[in-house]
Amino acid sequence: MKVEVISVGKESYEIFISHGQGGYPTWHTVSRARAIDLLEDYRISYAAFQRDPSMKNEDDLNWSRHLLGIIGATFVVDVVELPFELTEEEKARLKTLETQPA
Repeated sequence: MKVEVISVGKESYEIFISHGQGGYPTWHTVSRARAIDLLEDYRISYAAFQRDPSMKNEDDLNWSRHLLGIIGATFVVDVVELPFELTEEEKARLKTLETQPA
């Protein structure tokens, strides 16, 4: 599966997913807010896995990575980059989510 970001807007962005041999390519609109929610889910799963590397936490972490990959995020070691620059409001929202108790 290959994901290509087509365009980025204020509230969403467009992606094109090609599924390899025999799969139909699809276009999707992804909400920026949903992408940030998925990033936060990944961070929570990663922290849980670091505390307790159980099979359940590993499955949660792998699922979070998979979902982020589907929406066009890239991974460099354990750093996740969304396919758009965060606005100041989005950065503040992420910072607020980080400080909330799990």
